[in-house]
Amino acid sequence: MIVTLEPSQEFDGVQLSQNFDSNGLGCYTNPTPGQENAECITLSNSSDISIPTQFTLHQNYPNPFNPITTLKYDLPEDSFVDITVYDMRGNVVNNLIKMNQKSGSNSTQWDATNNQGETVSAGVYLYKIQVRDFSQTKKIILLK
Repeated sequence: MIVTLEPSQEFDGVQLSQNFDSNGLGCYTNPTPGQENAECITLSNSSDISIPTQFTLHQNYPNPFNPITTLKYDLPEDSFVDITVYDMRGNVVNNLIKMNQKSGSNSTQWDATNNQGETVSAGVYLYKIQVRDFSQTKKIILLK
């Protein structure tokens, strides 16, 4: 979100004043009459933020794992995401995500439990992402 403030403009109930030098360096301050402005509020627009160009499911980390692993995935657009963990027989172990999510790089964690909150046994599991017509599956190894 880009926020543009004019001098002494209110933003969410806080009045901010600009305090910038000739090089454009500085910040917004919360003016306190009769006192020095000590708190500096910096608003920035980071140009290095990038939206992924394709749906991607990354390999979990760490792998093998015990007791928690992180699953990362990229969404090029806002989408309904379904991420499910399966055992090697294809049985559902845990539905990690079933919800709309915003575009960008995302992640979730699996703590080696099933949908009932019970700890699962060591072994090889599969995790699958389903987003619209994109589907990808990868292996997870749980060591104990």
